[in-house]
Amino acid sequence: MKEYCILGKLESKYLAPYDNTDITRVNIPDSVKEIGKAAFSGCTNARITYPRNATVYSDAFEGCRSAIKR
Repeated sequence: MKEYCILGKLESKYLAPYDNTDITRVNIPDSVKEIGKAAFSGCTNARITYPRNATVYSDAFEGCRSAIKR
């Protein structure tokens, strides 16, 4: 299992480990305000949690196992 960790006060819509099938878990912190277009697209094994107040652009989580607001 590989986790993708986002640390600190990242406020970018350009986060992206795009098309990385090795990632299985991503926890996006509350400091992230935007998740860019297709940012995690193709991360087919990823389970992602992200802040409820984040702006999510089109296809940000396309093909992910799950993407859950918290």
